[in-house]
Amino acid sequence: MGRAVVIVALLGGLGGTLAVRSSVTRAEEGAIAAIEARRGPAPRVTWKNPGLEGWQPVFEASPYRGPSAPPPGWTHLARPTRFRVPVFDTPEKPRSLIARMRRGDVVPARRADTSRHCHDLGERGTWWQIPDGYICSTSGYEIAQRLHRLDEAQRRPAVHRPLPFRYGHVTTKGAPRFSRRPTAAELAATRNLARDSAVPAVVVERMWDDFFLALDRRVQVGDEELFRTVYGEYVRAEDVRILETPPMRGEKLGGQVKLPLAFVYGADSSPLFCDDDERLVECGAAEKHARFRPRARIERDGRTYLEGPQSAYISSDRVRVARAIPLAPGVSSDERWIHVNLENQTLVAYEGETPVYATLISSGKETHETPTGLYQVQRKFLTKIMRGNDPKEGIYHVEEVPWTTYYYGAYALHGAYWHNTFGQVRSHGCTNIAPADARWLYYWGEPKLRPQFHAEVNQRAMHIHFTDG
Repeated sequence: MGRAVVIVALLGGLGGTLAVRSSVTRAEEGAIAAIEARRGPAPRVTWKNPGLEGWQPVFEASPYRGPSAPPPGWTHLARPTRFRVPVFDTPEKPRSLIARMRRGDVVPARRADTSRHCHDLGERGTWWQIPDGYICSTSGYEIAQRLHRLDEAQRRPAVHRPLPFRYGHVTTKGAPRFSRRPTAAELAATRNLARDSAVPAVVVERMWDDFFLALDRRVQVGDEELFRTVYGEYVRAEDVRILETPPMRGEKLGGQVKLPLAFVYGADSSPLFCDDDERLVECGAAEKHARFRPRARIERDGRTYLEGPQSAYISSDRVRVARAIPLAPGVSSDERWIHVNLENQTLVAYEGETPVYATLISSGKETHETPTGLYQVQRKFLTKIMRGNDPKEGIYHVEEVPWTTYYYGAYALHGAYWHNTFGQVRSHGCTNIAPADARWLYYWGEPKLRPQFHAEVNQRAMHIHFTDG
C-alpha cells in the first residue's frame, strides 16, 4: 500500500513517470500505465487570434446624407457627376485645393461673391460657395435648385465597418471590364478571346495582371451574371473571387494591455513548447496574429524563445514585438503621432508619450522600400484607387483602397483588403494595415475628415515617424 502511494506521488511532477519506470516491477509498471490512462494526455495549449468576432467601431461614423432641398441661407444644391471633384479654399488667386467630393454626394451651394470666372475641363465656369469651400461649376458638378433623382444611385461607403465596400479579385486572366452594362451580344463577342483579339468599344480594358475591384451589386444580362463596380463599370461574376475581410486587428493599449506586446505572424499556426525538465517539448499551437505580453526570454539549443500565456514558449522568429520608444524629435508632447518600425513590421500610435494602440503592418518589399524619417500627414482619402506597373509583376489596379493617409508623395498608410500577411513585407512602398486597424487610425488621427468631403488635401497635420529598428 505504501509503495502505491509513492508511485502516485512520483507521477505528480514532470518527469516523474520516467524516474519510476527504471526501478519498479512489471506489476507496478502496469499500475502506473493504468493511472496514466485514466488521467489522459496533457491538455494542449492554444493561443487564439481574437479576429473580428465582436468587433465594434470605437469611433462612430455614419454615411454622409446631403440635403434634398437648399437649407436656409443657400439657394442651390451641388452634386458631383464624376468620382473625384475638387474643392478650393477661395475663388481668388492664389488658391489651394483643400478637399475632394465624391460622385453622388449633395451639398448646399450659392453663387460666390466674386467677379472671377473659373476654367476647368476646357470650359469657362462660375464659382460657387459650399460649406467649407468653393467649387467651379465646370469641374464636374451638377448645380440646380432641385436635382433629379439618379437612375442608379452611387454606392455609399459603409463607414461603420472595417471595409467600406465589398471587394473582389479578378481571377480570370484577360477578363474584360466594361464601361457600361453590356448587351448579350457584346458579352458573347468577348468570350474566349485570344490575347491579341479585337474587342468592342464598350470594353475599358482586359485585365491581365493583378486587378482588385470594389463591387456595388449583381446584375443579370441574359443568362450571364455580372458585377457592377462602384465606378459604374461591369465585369462577369465568374471572373471575380469575392474577398473576405482580413481578420487581423491590433490592440488598444491601456490597463493590463501594455507594451511590449508580441504578435504571432507568418504561418497560419505556429508550434508552442512547454518546459519538461529543462527541455522544450511541443505542447500546443498559436494562431497567426495571436498576441501576448512576453514574460521571459530563454535560450535552448541555440534558439531564442519567448514565454507567453500558460507558461508556453514560442520561437522568437515567429513573433514581431511592438515596443515603446521615446517621444520622436520634432513631435510635441501634446500631439498624436505614429511610430512605424520597419524592421519589426509594427506600428504604435501615441498621444504624447503614451502609447495607445499597437498592431502589425506590411511595408515595402525589396526595390520598393518604405522610406525612413519623420513626416507629416498631407492628405487623407476615405478610399482611393491605386494603380501602377511593377517591372516583374505587371499592372496592379486596386480600387477603393480604404482609410488612406498620405504623408510623403505617393507613400501612404492605408487599409489592405487583399491579403492577411501583416507582419511581413510585401507592398510597393506604402504601409499596409489591416482594415479594422486602418479605420481606427483614420478616425483617431489628424486631420479629421469633414463628412461632406471624400478627401482632405494640402494639410500639414499629424506626424508619422518611420525607423529601421
